[in-house]
Amino acid sequence: MVQMSTKLIGYVTMGYPTVPESMETIHRYLAYGLDAVEIGFPTDNAFIDNEYIAGTLRRAFGNFQAPAEAFEGIEAVRELYKNVEFILLAYEHSILKDVGFEEFTVETRKCGIDDIILVGSKSGETKKKLIEKGFSVSSYVTYGMPDGEVG
Repeated sequence: MVQMSTKLIGYVTMGYPTVPESMETIHRYLAYGLDAVEIGFPTDNAFIDNEYIAGTLRRAFGNFQAPAEAFEGIEAVRELYKNVEFILLAYEHSILKDVGFEEFTVETRKCGIDDIILVGSKSGETKKKLIEKGFSVSSYVTYGMPDGEVG
């Protein structure tokens, strides 16, 4: 029999409103006993998220000269909290176009993150490649999403 456990997971968009404020939010989450933190990777087109989250992702995207700079903040958080579980939420187009698949996987590993929530995957190819690289990948599913988009 598999024993199930419950985890309290907080969410923060890296770089919103600033990297230091994102880090402070993570610090507060962990000080109040959260078990894990989901970190939203900045994007200019958060087409599946609600308007609030989409807005934070867009504003964070605008805070960086290049989206890959967000990894600096993620790496700094990892240095402070080596034993905390972090999950990275990233849109497929950000992985492929804004950062590049290889750089994304190298930087994510450098940050000590093994778990990715992949959003907006078109074909499943990116998910397959991430799994081949050893990541645990979950698909982002929303209420009412058409069956053909769940995968």
